[in-house]
Amino acid sequence: MSAITLFIGGTRSGKSLCAERYAAQFELPVLYIATAELDDDDMELTIRIMDHQIRRPLSWTTFEQPTNLVMAMEHAPPGTVVLLDCFSLLAHNLLEAHRDDHALASAILAGELDAILAMTSERNLTLIIVTKELGMGLVTDRSEDCAYHNLLGLVNQRISAAADEVYLVIAGLPIELKHLAPAWHRA
Repeated sequence: MSAITLFIGGTRSGKSLCAERYAAQFELPVLYIATAELDDDDMELTIRIMDHQIRRPLSWTTFEQPTNLVMAMEHAPPGTVVLLDCFSLLAHNLLEAHRDDHALASAILAGELDAILAMTSERNLTLIIVTKELGMGLVTDRSEDCAYHNLLGLVNQRISAAADEVYLVIAGLPIELKHLAPAWHRA
């Protein structure tokens, strides 16, 4: 039976590490889809990517896929754990690729999410998604930032609605939110 779990939190909250620990508990094959791209001009990002690579078990299969995540998921046999890290970078990557057409980026992202959710169900996957929570941070007046915040906020809501479990990660501590929601919201 397929399952979807969301890990959401702010920058450096520990959400990726929590998601990795969660994935490891299943003792099943893990397909790790990384959406971050190396950037020769951003040494900090390069170090973060290397840290993620080093702490991943060697038995996990990794695909570095900045967009079109379904293409990587096609390599997941039924019953696999798929850890997607991270959806907020996917949104960023699509907005960067379609700077002049935010509506197109939004449509592509929605289509990608639909395909990911469908494949999760069809292949009986355990899907773990990592994403940023931007609603508690600063928002600038730049149109690009507003577009990113709006797009990611809506997509995060869709993912959490589809998820069986949602963990908010604060200071490295995962707090499960679905069971905290009032009964009228769960219905």
